[in-house]
Amino acid sequence: MKNFLLSIATILCFCCFNVVNAQAYVLDGQGYCDDGSTIYASWVCDGSSEWGTAGWGADCADGSDEWLSSCCDQGFSAYGADLCAANGWESQDGGDGDGDGDGDAVACDDTEIVYTAGSWSGENSFTITDCDGAVLAEMISGADGYTGCVELPENYSINLTDSYGDTWNGGTLTVGDVTYEMTLTGAAYSYPTESILVGSCGVAGCTDAAACTYNADATFDDGSCLYDLGCGCGADAAVEGFDCDGNCLSGVSVTMGGGSWIGETSWSITDCDGNVVASGAGAASAACIELPDNYTVSIADSYGDGWNGNVLNIDGAAYELDNVNDDGSASTSLVGVCSTPGCTDAAACNFNAAASEDDGSCTYADAGFDCNGDQLDCSGGATANLGWIGDGYCDDGAFGQYLDCETFNYDNGDCGHCVDASALNYGEVAECVFEVLGCTDSSACNYSSDANTD
Repeated sequence: MKNFLLSIATILCFCCFNVVNAQAYVLDGQGYCDDGSTIYASWVCDGSSEWGTAGWGADCADGSDEWLSSCCDQGFSAYGADLCAANGWESQDGGDGDGDGDGDAVACDDTEIVYTAGSWSGENSFTITDCDGAVLAEMISGADGYTGCVELPENYSINLTDSYGDTWNGGTLTVGDVTYEMTLTGAAYSYPTESILVGSCGVAGCTDAAACTYNADATFDDGSCLYDLGCGCGADAAVEGFDCDGNCLSGVSVTMGGGSWIGETSWSITDCDGNVVASGAGAASAACIELPDNYTVSIADSYGDGWNGNVLNIDGAAYELDNVNDDGSASTSLVGVCSTPGCTDAAACNFNAAASEDDGSCTYADAGFDCNGDQLDCSGGATANLGWIGDGYCDDGAFGQYLDCETFNYDNGDCGHCVDASALNYGEVAECVFEVLGCTDSSACNYSSDANTD
Protein backbone atom coordinates (compact mmCIF):
# COMPACT_ATOMS: atom_id res chain seq x y z
CA MET A 1 0.00 0.00 0.00
CA LYS A 2 2.89 2.28 0.81
CA ASN A 3 4.41 1.68 -2.61
CA PHE A 4 1.06 2.31 -4.28
CA LEU A 5 0.55 5.66 -2.51
CA LEU A 6 4.13 6.65 -3.27
CA SER A 7 3.62 5.82 -6.96
CA ILE A 8 0.41 7.92 -7.10
CA ALA A 9 2.23 10.81 -5.45
CA THR A 10 5.08 10.46 -7.91
CA ILE A 11 2.74 10.59 -10.91
CA LEU A 12 0.92 13.63 -9.57
CA CYS A 13 4.24 15.32 -8.96
CA PHE A 14 5.28 14.54 -12.58
CA CYS A 15 2.15 16.17 -13.87
CA CYS A 16 2.89 19.34 -11.93
CA PHE A 17 6.53 19.55 -12.94
CA ASN A 18 5.86 18.40 -16.48
CA VAL A 19 3.78 21.50 -17.14
CA VAL A 20 6.49 23.78 -15.86
CA ASN A 21 9.71 21.97 -16.85
CA ALA A 22 8.63 19.86 -19.90
CA GLN A 23 9.84 16.52 -18.60
CA ALA A 24 9.27 12.93 -19.69
CA TYR A 25 7.75 10.46 -17.26
CA VAL A 26 7.37 6.71 -16.71
CA LEU A 27 4.05 5.00 -16.06
CA ASP A 28 3.78 1.23 -15.55
CA GLY A 29 7.20 0.71 -17.09
CA GLN A 30 6.44 2.71 -20.28
CA GLY A 31 8.25 5.98 -20.92
CA TYR A 32 6.45 9.00 -22.37
CA CYS A 33 8.10 12.11 -23.83
CA ASP A 34 6.82 15.59 -23.11
CA ASP A 35 5.31 15.75 -26.62
CA GLY A 36 3.32 12.58 -25.95
CA SER A 37 5.50 10.18 -28.01
CA THR A 38 6.67 6.96 -26.41
CA ILE A 39 10.25 6.08 -25.53
CA TYR A 40 11.83 2.87 -26.90
CA ALA A 41 11.42 0.15 -24.32
CA SER A 42 15.17 -0.46 -24.07
CA TRP A 43 15.77 3.25 -23.49
CA VAL A 44 13.39 3.72 -20.55
CA CYS A 45 15.38 4.81 -17.48
CA ASP A 46 18.59 3.49 -19.08
CA GLY A 47 20.76 6.11 -17.40
CA SER A 48 21.77 9.62 -18.39
CA SER A 49 24.85 11.77 -18.72
CA GLU A 50 23.01 14.30 -16.56
CA TRP A 51 23.18 11.92 -13.61
CA GLY A 52 26.55 10.42 -14.57
CA THR A 53 25.10 6.95 -15.10
CA ALA A 54 25.56 6.74 -18.88
CA GLY A 55 27.31 8.35 -21.83
CA TRP A 56 24.17 9.60 -23.56
CA GLY A 57 21.75 12.43 -22.93
CA ALA A 58 17.98 12.78 -23.07
CA ASP A 59 15.96 9.92 -24.60
CA CYS A 60 13.39 12.14 -26.33
CA ALA A 61 13.73 14.06 -29.57
CA ASP A 62 12.11 17.10 -27.89
CA GLY A 63 14.94 17.14 -25.32
CA SER A 64 12.90 15.80 -22.41
CA ASP A 65 14.11 12.90 -20.28
CA GLU A 66 12.60 10.74 -17.55
CA TRP A 67 12.43 12.22 -14.07
CA LEU A 68 14.90 10.67 -11.66
CA SER A 69 12.05 10.26 -9.15
CA SER A 70 10.00 7.99 -11.43
CA CYS A 71 13.02 5.84 -12.36
CA CYS A 72 13.93 5.43 -8.68
CA ASP A 73 10.33 4.84 -7.60
CA GLN A 74 9.74 2.13 -10.20
CA GLY A 75 12.98 0.27 -9.57
CA PHE A 76 15.14 0.72 -12.73
CA SER A 77 18.64 -0.71 -12.36
CA ALA A 78 20.50 2.23 -13.93
CA TYR A 79 19.61 4.30 -10.86
CA GLY A 80 21.04 2.71 -7.75
CA ALA A 81 19.92 3.21 -4.17
CA ASP A 82 22.70 5.67 -3.34
CA LEU A 83 21.92 7.98 -6.26
CA CYS A 84 18.20 7.89 -5.55
CA ALA A 85 18.66 8.43 -1.81
CA ALA A 86 21.01 11.35 -2.40
CA ASN A 87 18.26 13.07 -4.33
CA GLY A 88 15.44 12.29 -1.90
CA TRP A 89 14.01 9.16 -3.55
CA GLU A 90 13.99 5.49 -2.60
CA SER A 91 15.09 2.87 -5.16
CA GLN A 92 12.68 -0.06 -4.85
CA ASP A 93 14.58 -3.32 -4.13
CA GLY A 94 17.77 -1.98 -5.74
CA GLY A 95 16.10 -1.74 -9.16
CA ASP A 96 15.44 -4.64 -11.52
CA GLY A 97 14.61 -2.67 -14.64
CA ASP A 98 11.00 -3.77 -15.06
CA GLY A 99 9.44 -0.67 -13.52
CA ASP A 100 7.12 -2.46 -11.14
CA GLY A 101 9.05 -1.65 -7.97
CA ASP A 102 9.18 -5.22 -6.66
CA GLY A 103 12.66 -6.19 -7.84
CA ASP A 104 11.40 -9.16 -9.87
CA ALA A 105 11.55 -9.39 -13.65
CA VAL A 106 8.22 -9.31 -15.44
CA ALA A 107 7.18 -11.28 -18.53
CA CYS A 108 6.66 -9.48 -21.84
CA ASP A 109 2.93 -9.16 -22.61
CA ASP A 110 3.62 -8.17 -26.26
CA THR A 111 6.39 -9.52 -28.52
CA GLU A 112 9.86 -9.91 -27.07
CA ILE A 113 12.64 -8.90 -29.47
CA VAL A 114 16.21 -9.96 -28.66
CA TYR A 115 19.37 -9.38 -30.71
CA THR A 116 22.19 -11.90 -30.13
CA ALA A 117 25.58 -10.72 -31.32
CA GLY A 118 27.95 -12.76 -33.46
CA SER A 119 31.32 -11.48 -34.64
CA TRP A 120 31.69 -7.95 -36.03
CA SER A 121 28.39 -7.00 -34.36
CA GLY A 122 29.10 -3.30 -34.89
CA GLU A 123 28.26 -3.80 -38.58
CA ASN A 124 24.73 -5.09 -37.78
CA SER A 125 21.53 -3.04 -37.60
CA PHE A 126 17.82 -3.69 -38.05
CA THR A 127 14.40 -2.09 -38.22
CA ILE A 128 10.97 -3.56 -37.85
CA THR A 129 8.41 -1.54 -39.78
CA ASP A 130 4.68 -1.76 -40.33
CA CYS A 131 3.11 -1.87 -43.79
CA ASP A 132 3.17 1.93 -43.96
CA GLY A 133 6.90 2.06 -43.25
CA ALA A 134 6.61 3.33 -39.68
CA VAL A 135 9.49 2.08 -37.50
CA LEU A 136 8.27 -0.12 -34.65
CA ALA A 137 11.67 -1.23 -33.37
CA GLU A 138 15.20 -0.28 -34.36
CA MET A 139 18.83 -1.09 -33.54
CA ILE A 140 21.41 1.32 -34.91
CA SER A 141 24.41 -0.90 -34.14
CA GLY A 142 24.82 -4.41 -32.80
CA ALA A 143 27.55 -3.03 -30.56
CA ASP A 144 24.75 -1.45 -28.47
CA GLY A 145 22.67 -4.65 -28.42
CA TYR A 146 18.90 -4.78 -28.27
CA THR A 147 16.27 -6.30 -26.00
CA GLY A 148 12.73 -5.00 -26.11
CA CYS A 149 9.07 -5.79 -25.62
CA VAL A 150 7.17 -4.34 -28.57
CA GLU A 151 3.54 -4.48 -29.63
CA LEU A 152 3.66 -5.67 -33.24
CA PRO A 153 0.78 -5.63 -35.74
CA GLU A 154 -0.35 -8.69 -37.65
CA ASN A 155 1.67 -7.69 -40.72
CA TYR A 156 5.13 -6.17 -40.57
CA SER A 157 8.60 -6.28 -42.17
CA ILE A 158 11.86 -7.25 -40.50
CA ASN A 159 14.80 -5.52 -42.23
CA LEU A 160 18.32 -6.80 -41.48
CA THR A 161 21.32 -4.73 -42.61
CA ASP A 162 25.09 -5.32 -42.54
CA SER A 163 27.26 -2.30 -43.29
CA TYR A 164 30.17 -4.36 -44.65
CA GLY A 165 28.02 -6.67 -46.74
CA ASP A 166 29.20 -10.05 -45.40
CA THR A 167 26.03 -11.06 -43.42
CA TRP A 168 25.67 -10.92 -39.63
CA ASN A 169 28.54 -13.37 -39.02
CA GLY A 170 26.59 -15.52 -36.59
CA GLY A 171 24.40 -12.75 -35.14
CA THR A 172 20.67 -13.41 -34.83
CA LEU A 173 17.46 -11.51 -34.18
CA THR A 174 14.73 -13.33 -32.27
CA VAL A 175 11.22 -11.92 -32.66
CA GLY A 176 8.85 -13.82 -30.44
CA ASP A 177 9.50 -17.50 -31.10
CA VAL A 178 11.23 -17.04 -34.48
CA THR A 179 14.96 -16.48 -34.94
CA TYR A 180 16.23 -14.73 -38.07
CA GLU A 181 19.73 -14.72 -39.59
CA MET A 182 20.94 -12.48 -42.39
CA THR A 183 22.15 -14.40 -45.46
CA LEU A 184 22.21 -11.64 -48.10
CA THR A 185 25.67 -10.44 -49.08
CA GLY A 186 26.90 -7.48 -51.10
CA ALA A 187 29.97 -5.52 -52.12
CA ALA A 188 32.19 -4.18 -49.33
CA TYR A 189 30.50 -1.34 -47.41
CA SER A 190 27.40 -1.54 -49.64
CA TYR A 191 24.95 -1.82 -46.70
CA PRO A 192 22.79 -4.62 -48.19
CA THR A 193 19.41 -5.07 -46.50
CA GLU A 194 17.53 -8.37 -46.28
CA SER A 195 13.79 -7.90 -45.70
CA ILE A 196 11.53 -10.61 -44.28
CA LEU A 197 7.79 -10.03 -44.51
CA VAL A 198 5.68 -11.35 -41.66
CA GLY A 199 2.06 -11.66 -42.72
CA SER A 200 1.15 -9.72 -45.85
CA CYS A 201 1.42 -6.08 -46.75
CA GLY A 202 0.34 -6.60 -50.32
CA VAL A 203 2.63 -7.70 -53.13
CA ALA A 204 6.31 -7.66 -52.23
CA GLY A 205 8.85 -6.65 -54.85
CA CYS A 206 11.03 -3.94 -56.29
CA THR A 207 9.07 -0.75 -56.86
CA ASP A 208 11.86 1.26 -58.56
CA ALA A 209 11.11 1.40 -62.30
CA ALA A 210 14.78 2.16 -62.97
CA ALA A 211 15.82 -1.22 -61.52
CA CYS A 212 16.31 -4.28 -63.69
CA THR A 213 14.29 -6.28 -61.15
CA TYR A 214 11.34 -3.84 -61.17
CA ASN A 215 7.99 -5.49 -60.43
CA ALA A 216 5.06 -3.47 -61.74
CA ASP A 217 2.68 -5.51 -59.55
CA ALA A 218 4.53 -4.81 -56.31
CA THR A 219 2.66 -2.72 -53.76
CA PHE A 220 5.61 -2.32 -51.39
CA ASP A 221 9.35 -2.45 -51.80
CA ASP A 222 11.02 -5.48 -50.25
CA GLY A 223 14.60 -4.37 -50.87
CA SER A 224 15.05 -6.66 -53.87
CA CYS A 225 15.90 -3.93 -56.38
CA LEU A 226 18.98 -4.62 -58.49
CA TYR A 227 20.46 -2.38 -61.17
CA ASP A 228 22.36 -2.88 -64.40
CA LEU A 229 25.54 -0.83 -64.13
CA GLY A 230 26.78 -1.97 -67.52
CA CYS A 231 27.81 -5.53 -66.74
CA GLY A 232 24.43 -7.20 -66.27
CA CYS A 233 21.57 -7.05 -63.80
CA GLY A 234 22.91 -6.88 -60.26
CA ALA A 235 26.56 -7.15 -61.30
CA ASP A 236 29.14 -4.63 -60.16
CA ALA A 237 30.12 -1.95 -62.63
CA ALA A 238 33.38 -2.47 -64.52
CA VAL A 239 36.43 -0.93 -62.89
CA GLU A 240 37.68 2.11 -64.76
CA GLY A 241 39.94 1.03 -67.62
CA PHE A 242 38.65 -2.58 -67.61
CA ASP A 243 35.78 -4.35 -69.32
CA CYS A 244 33.21 -6.44 -67.44
CA ASP A 245 35.46 -9.51 -67.60
CA GLY A 246 38.38 -7.63 -66.05
CA ASN A 247 40.30 -7.23 -69.31
CA CYS A 248 42.07 -3.99 -70.13
CA LEU A 249 40.33 -1.74 -72.62
CA SER A 250 43.75 -0.45 -73.68
CA GLY A 251 47.30 -1.13 -72.57
CA VAL A 252 48.18 -4.14 -70.43
CA SER A 253 47.11 -5.17 -66.94
CA VAL A 254 49.54 -4.25 -64.16
CA THR A 255 48.59 -5.46 -60.66
CA MET A 256 50.43 -5.46 -57.36
CA GLY A 257 49.64 -7.16 -54.04
CA GLY A 258 48.56 -10.46 -52.57
CA GLY A 259 50.98 -10.72 -49.67
CA SER A 260 51.86 -9.17 -46.31
CA TRP A 261 54.05 -6.21 -45.32
CA ILE A 262 53.24 -4.49 -48.60
CA GLY A 263 54.36 -1.20 -47.05
CA GLU A 264 57.97 -2.30 -47.56
CA THR A 265 57.60 -2.80 -51.31
CA SER A 266 58.25 -0.53 -54.27
CA TRP A 267 58.48 -1.01 -58.03
CA SER A 268 58.93 0.89 -61.28
CA ILE A 269 58.79 0.30 -65.02
CA THR A 270 61.14 2.42 -67.16
CA ASP A 271 61.60 2.67 -70.89
CA CYS A 272 64.97 2.28 -72.61
CA ASP A 273 65.69 5.99 -72.19
CA GLY A 274 65.22 5.76 -68.43
CA ASN A 275 61.80 7.43 -68.33
CA VAL A 276 59.45 6.04 -65.64
CA VAL A 277 56.34 4.65 -67.32
CA ALA A 278 54.66 3.36 -64.13
CA SER A 279 55.56 2.94 -60.47
CA GLY A 280 54.13 2.15 -57.06
CA ALA A 281 55.13 1.90 -53.42
CA GLY A 282 53.57 0.46 -50.29
CA ALA A 283 50.12 -0.28 -51.65
CA ALA A 284 48.14 -2.79 -53.67
CA SER A 285 47.07 -1.55 -57.10
CA ALA A 286 45.52 -2.53 -60.40
CA ALA A 287 45.60 -0.53 -63.62
CA CYS A 288 45.83 -0.75 -67.39
CA ILE A 289 49.05 0.87 -68.64
CA GLU A 290 50.43 1.51 -72.10
CA LEU A 291 53.92 -0.03 -72.13
CA PRO A 292 56.63 0.17 -74.82
CA ASP A 293 57.90 -2.99 -76.51
CA ASN A 294 61.11 -2.86 -74.50
CA TYR A 295 61.34 -1.82 -70.84
CA THR A 296 63.02 -2.50 -67.51
CA VAL A 297 61.22 -3.70 -64.37
CA SER A 298 62.83 -2.73 -61.06
CA ILE A 299 61.51 -4.06 -57.73
CA ALA A 300 62.74 -3.45 -54.18
CA ASP A 301 62.01 -4.21 -50.53
CA SER A 302 63.01 -1.65 -47.90
CA TYR A 303 63.44 -4.26 -45.14
CA GLY A 304 65.36 -6.66 -47.36
CA ASP A 305 63.45 -9.82 -46.50
CA GLY A 306 61.67 -10.29 -49.82
CA TRP A 307 58.14 -9.40 -50.79
CA ASN A 308 56.40 -11.79 -48.37
CA GLY A 309 54.02 -13.14 -50.99
CA ASN A 310 53.34 -9.89 -52.84
CA VAL A 311 53.56 -10.18 -56.63
CA LEU A 312 53.83 -7.59 -59.38
CA ASN A 313 52.02 -8.99 -62.41
CA ILE A 314 52.62 -7.31 -65.77
CA ASP A 315 50.54 -8.67 -68.62
CA GLY A 316 50.67 -12.16 -67.10
CA ALA A 317 54.37 -12.11 -66.15
CA ALA A 318 55.02 -12.29 -62.39
CA TYR A 319 57.83 -10.43 -60.62
CA GLU A 320 58.64 -10.89 -56.94
CA LEU A 321 61.46 -10.96 -54.39
CA ASP A 322 61.53 -14.35 -52.66
CA ASN A 323 64.87 -14.02 -50.81
CA VAL A 324 65.91 -17.31 -52.43
CA ASN A 325 66.52 -16.52 -56.07
CA ASP A 326 67.55 -12.98 -55.15
CA ASP A 327 68.98 -11.10 -52.17
CA GLY A 328 65.52 -10.05 -50.93
CA SER A 329 66.32 -6.37 -51.37
CA ALA A 330 66.17 -5.56 -55.08
CA SER A 331 66.03 -7.03 -58.56
CA THR A 332 65.98 -5.71 -62.12
CA SER A 333 64.61 -7.46 -65.21
CA LEU A 334 64.82 -6.44 -68.88
CA VAL A 335 61.83 -7.11 -71.10
CA GLY A 336 62.72 -7.13 -74.80
CA VAL A 337 65.95 -5.47 -75.90
CA CYS A 338 67.00 -1.97 -75.00
CA SER A 339 69.60 -0.79 -77.60
CA THR A 340 72.94 0.40 -76.22
CA PRO A 341 74.40 3.35 -78.15
CA GLY A 342 78.14 3.51 -78.79
CA CYS A 343 80.94 2.87 -81.30
CA THR A 344 80.44 -0.45 -83.08
CA ASP A 345 83.70 -0.38 -85.23
CA ALA A 346 86.18 -2.83 -83.72
CA ALA A 347 89.05 -0.92 -85.40
CA ALA A 348 88.18 2.27 -83.54
CA CYS A 349 89.94 3.35 -80.39
CA ASN A 350 86.65 3.66 -78.49
CA PHE A 351 84.99 0.46 -79.72
CA ASN A 352 82.17 -0.64 -77.37
CA ALA A 353 81.53 -4.37 -77.53
CA ALA A 354 78.23 -3.91 -75.63
CA ALA A 355 76.90 -1.31 -78.04
CA SER A 356 74.07 -2.44 -80.29
CA GLU A 357 73.56 0.86 -82.08
CA ASP A 358 76.37 2.99 -83.57
CA ASP A 359 76.02 6.57 -82.41
CA GLY A 360 78.80 8.01 -84.64
CA SER A 361 81.22 8.44 -81.76
CA CYS A 362 84.06 6.29 -83.16
CA THR A 363 87.58 7.76 -82.94
CA TYR A 364 90.74 6.46 -84.64
CA ALA A 365 94.51 6.67 -84.08
CA ASP A 366 96.72 8.69 -86.42
CA ALA A 367 98.60 6.67 -89.04
CA GLY A 368 101.63 4.96 -87.51
CA PHE A 369 100.41 5.49 -83.96
CA ASP A 370 98.25 3.51 -81.56
CA CYS A 371 95.20 4.81 -79.61
CA ASN A 372 97.47 5.92 -76.77
CA GLY A 373 99.47 8.13 -79.13
CA ASP A 374 102.52 5.84 -79.10
CA GLN A 375 104.38 5.33 -82.41
CA LEU A 376 104.16 1.86 -83.97
CA ASP A 377 107.02 -0.06 -85.56
CA CYS A 378 107.18 -0.81 -89.28
CA SER A 379 104.81 -3.78 -88.92
CA GLY A 380 102.16 -1.64 -87.27
CA GLY A 381 101.61 -4.39 -84.71
CA ALA A 382 103.87 -3.26 -81.89
CA THR A 383 104.88 -0.06 -80.19
CA ALA A 384 108.24 1.11 -81.56
CA ASN A 385 111.16 1.04 -79.17
CA LEU A 386 112.80 4.24 -80.38
CA GLY A 387 115.83 3.64 -78.21
CA TRP A 388 116.83 0.74 -80.43
CA ILE A 389 117.26 2.85 -83.57
CA GLY A 390 120.91 2.96 -84.61
CA ASP A 391 122.06 0.86 -81.68
CA GLY A 392 124.17 -1.38 -83.91
CA TYR A 393 121.65 -4.22 -84.06
CA CYS A 394 119.49 -4.81 -87.07
CA ASP A 395 115.86 -4.65 -85.99
CA ASP A 396 114.28 -6.52 -88.85
CA GLY A 397 112.03 -8.60 -86.61
CA ALA A 398 114.74 -10.75 -85.10
CA PHE A 399 114.28 -9.00 -81.76
CA GLY A 400 110.50 -8.47 -82.02
CA GLN A 401 110.85 -5.03 -83.57
CA TYR A 402 110.67 -3.84 -87.17
CA LEU A 403 112.59 -0.61 -87.47
CA ASP A 404 114.09 -1.21 -90.95
CA CYS A 405 111.81 1.16 -92.84
CA GLU A 406 111.98 4.74 -93.97
CA THR A 407 109.94 5.89 -90.91
CA PHE A 408 112.91 5.05 -88.69
CA ASN A 409 115.59 5.89 -91.32
CA TYR A 410 116.07 2.18 -91.91
CA ASP A 411 117.19 1.59 -88.30
CA ASN A 412 119.81 4.28 -88.97
CA GLY A 413 121.75 1.82 -91.16
CA ASP A 414 121.92 -1.04 -88.65
CA CYS A 415 120.61 -3.39 -91.38
CA GLY A 416 123.06 -2.22 -94.16
CA HIS A 417 120.78 0.31 -95.87
CA CYS A 418 122.01 3.50 -97.40
CA VAL A 419 120.60 6.03 -94.97
CA ASP A 420 121.83 9.22 -96.61
CA ALA A 421 118.73 10.81 -98.06
CA SER A 422 120.83 12.70 -100.63
CA ALA A 423 122.17 9.49 -102.12
CA LEU A 424 120.75 8.15 -105.30
CA ASN A 425 120.12 4.75 -103.70
CA TYR A 426 118.75 5.89 -100.37
CA GLY A 427 117.00 3.01 -98.58
CA GLU A 428 118.73 0.28 -100.53
CA VAL A 429 120.90 -2.31 -98.83
CA ALA A 430 124.17 -1.06 -100.34
CA GLU A 431 126.78 1.60 -100.08
CA CYS A 432 125.38 5.01 -100.76
CA VAL A 433 125.81 6.30 -104.32
CA PHE A 434 125.78 10.05 -104.81
CA GLU A 435 125.11 12.09 -107.97
CA VAL A 436 128.19 12.86 -110.20
CA LEU A 437 127.39 15.15 -113.09
CA GLY A 438 129.15 14.75 -116.46
CA CYS A 439 129.02 13.11 -119.86
CA THR A 440 127.98 9.52 -119.50
CA ASP A 441 128.26 8.72 -123.28
CA SER A 442 131.46 6.74 -123.76
CA SER A 443 131.59 7.62 -127.48
CA ALA A 444 131.84 11.29 -126.71
CA CYS A 445 135.17 13.04 -126.69
CA ASN A 446 134.37 14.44 -123.23
CA TYR A 447 133.12 11.22 -121.73
CA SER A 448 133.62 10.97 -117.95
CA SER A 449 133.76 7.54 -116.45
CA ASP A 450 133.02 8.99 -112.94
CA ALA A 451 129.78 10.66 -114.07
CA ASN A 452 126.51 8.85 -113.22
CA THR A 453 124.21 11.66 -114.12
CA ASP A 454 124.43 13.12 -117.68
